[in-house]
Amino acid sequence: MKQIVILGGGVCGRSVAEKLSVHINPKSITLVSEHAYYVKPFGEYFALQSKENSLELSHAKQEYALSYEKFASRLGINFLLRQAERIDFSSRVVFLRGKRVGFDYLVSCLGSAKESLGPAQYAMPMHSLVDALRVRNSVEFAIEQSSRSIKPHPVRIVVVGGGMRGVETIIALRELVKFICSKNGFSQGCVELVLLEAEGRLLHTYTAQSSEAMEQYIYRLGVNVQYYSEVTNVSESCITLKDGYTLMADVVIWAASSSGQKIDAEPDLSLSNSGRLLVNKKFQVRPYTNVFSIGDQAAPPFPHRLHTVENAEAEAQYVANIIPALMQNKRIISYTPLPKRSVTPLARNVALYIGRNFSSIGMLPDYYYRARQWLRAL
Repeated sequence: MKQIVILGGGVCGRSVAEKLSVHINPKSITLVSEHAYYVKPFGEYFALQSKENSLELSHAKQEYALSYEKFASRLGINFLLRQAERIDFSSRVVFLRGKRVGFDYLVSCLGSAKESLGPAQYAMPMHSLVDALRVRNSVEFAIEQSSRSIKPHPVRIVVVGGGMRGVETIIALRELVKFICSKNGFSQGCVELVLLEAEGRLLHTYTAQSSEAMEQYIYRLGVNVQYYSEVTNVSESCITLKDGYTLMADVVIWAASSSGQKIDAEPDLSLSNSGRLLVNKKFQVRPYTNVFSIGDQAAPPFPHRLHTVENAEAEAQYVANIIPALMQNKRIISYTPLPKRSVTPLARNVALYIGRNFSSIGMLPDYYYRARQWLRAL
């Protein structure tokens, strides 16, 4: 029985496992993740803007996360709570922490590297529920500290990165600030939200219409967007830009684009300029035909590829279809990217729709998204 190992339990990893389990014996599939639970799509942002007075991790997991053990048990696949340390392609072995696993086919879905400039306590990431609660607590502490002082001072919250992660974070923060200010009797006008983007527009990898729609929406929220602001260092309460300008901040969230998650492999794998795994149009990692990479970790030869949940699920579906075909020595065709349209939730009752000729942000795209999710569940 051929063994398939899937590294990473994000949207891509779970989708591949779920779809593969329909085509082949589930017992031949092993899902590997260093986390015991996975966050529901956009769960970290919903946790960040929750209206609960005291949101603890245990409650956040119950509300916004699901157990990998239960997921694997439902599908009948194997699950290993381990971190991948090294891959030997010649012997087809994945070295995990304290264990090794052999494979006939390998699918790497490890996502982006969690990197930032400066110590993590100063430039906080937004990759998990733990990160979301840490950001939430830091924002609440900064506002409460100012509101209780004899002479309240303005609070500045800075998000670094104007990609999708950055705009999702800043929109969720706007809702969180409203809630905390109302609870503490603190003026929202004394809280400045700043979004730093190194390029000349937000969502620079998306269409120009999407960028324009997002910029208008962010402007209406009262966010101070600063373009061509590449950050070179983050220290306690201070951000340094490439041009030497410094910006004081009470809270800094790092949401800038990063390279793909690196793999210690023998032999070394080919990487793109952005540090992602080079794959062909079948998502096969060069030069192997039995090793695949999809999602944020991969760099396929598709220009203007959108990093959305819909695209991740489509790539997962494709890989889950071609692995059984390869097992039967069938001819496989290259992946056809989805049309350049998608809908992405940004906050409660707010979503971004990207169409062929226009983009829209608001409640209507959110209704459209919910309707599509409902139809898929039927």
